[in-house]
Amino acid sequence: MASYAEAAERFARADAADPAKPEQKKFQAWRDSQLAAFELWDTRDDQRLLLYYPTGTGKSKTALTMLWVRGYTKVIVLAPPKTAAAWRADANVLDMQITVMSHMKFRQPDTKLPRDVPIIVDEFHLLGKHGAVGMKKFDRMVTRFPAVILCSATPNYNDAERCYNIAHSIDPLNNSGGFLKWVYEHCETRVNPFAATPYVDGFKNYDGASDFLASQPYTAYIEDTASWVPDELVVTADIDLSVFNEYHYSARHHRITNSQMEWAHMWKRLFFLDDSEKRLRLEIAADLLAYMEKAGGRKYLIFAASRPIAEATAHTLQGFGYTPFFITGALTDTQARQMKEQFIATGDKAVMIGTASLATGVDGLDGVCNHLIELDPTNDGSMRRQLIGRVLPRGGYERETFVTTVVTRTSHDRL
Repeated sequence: MASYAEAAERFARADAADPAKPEQKKFQAWRDSQLAAFELWDTRDDQRLLLYYPTGTGKSKTALTMLWVRGYTKVIVLAPPKTAAAWRADANVLDMQITVMSHMKFRQPDTKLPRDVPIIVDEFHLLGKHGAVGMKKFDRMVTRFPAVILCSATPNYNDAERCYNIAHSIDPLNNSGGFLKWVYEHCETRVNPFAATPYVDGFKNYDGASDFLASQPYTAYIEDTASWVPDELVVTADIDLSVFNEYHYSARHHRITNSQMEWAHMWKRLFFLDDSEKRLRLEIAADLLAYMEKAGGRKYLIFAASRPIAEATAHTLQGFGYTPFFITGALTDTQARQMKEQFIATGDKAVMIGTASLATGVDGLDGVCNHLIELDPTNDGSMRRQLIGRVLPRGGYERETFVTTVVTRTSHDRL
């Protein structure tokens, strides 16, 4: 009969550390947190569970092993495309037949799933809000699966919708009546004059969404205790944006922006990019390069929420002796994996640059890179934590991790 100990032996053999790189310690044995999750799983007769783990704490091996020990030989996994190869590799170790599909593929009307195969949903929030197509489809289908394991990292503080989606998917009987009823029952609210859904200020009996999820009987929880050294890099552009700020008119683009979102995107392009919009402004590049040289890192991970800024950064750094590797959602799984492997194998002065795709599916960088630079930061707290997770040490070893956030100024600001 399958056991957790046998699964550990299989993973240890398949995922042995490279003797040439002892700093990259991989799977050796189950952690205490994983053993606690197995104990909880063994009590769940309904075979529904939330793995509420921070990024990089072994959700895939844990979830697959839970199903394997229960006797399942097939599994469906919804996961970001760039993690598909890792899911397949872990399933192969357990001789499980796995079907991995993206959340986008699942949402498509012609995607049908069998009733007798368990499902794991990684990055559960990617199914969308409670009224989104993906979440509504999953909600309709969830009772047909013999086992359901949801995987989630830290939600935003007052993310009531995400909590409702998880609670209703795992325990629909005790979370019936719809989203509005659930919000009024569990959350501190105030009237929203523009919609039927109220503003949510917090949770009635819990210190935010994270505390609510961690307190549920179906949750296997690991507290996010990761630490890093924060820093700020002030970059200054020699530009006066006062006309654009007041009139929303860009002379470079000969355009007046029509929305706050468009204004924000164009502001960043005007600030960061030169007139060609192919490279960073020279003064910004100088600030960035000086910081990187002073920090003394061999390799850096650089994030930009805007793709044009990420592309311009790659072009710019290449011209100053750095080897850039560019990760975006446009790459196939194979291309992204090859890009990651080349970055790891490259010597000094290599930079992995990317957009939101860096947040998921780019594992294994922590052995060679311990410094993230948020050149164009995201406002999504969950995504930011995932990005930081790319450079946090995994596998039990310790070392400092640095996270640098760029602060923007113009020469006009200093007048």
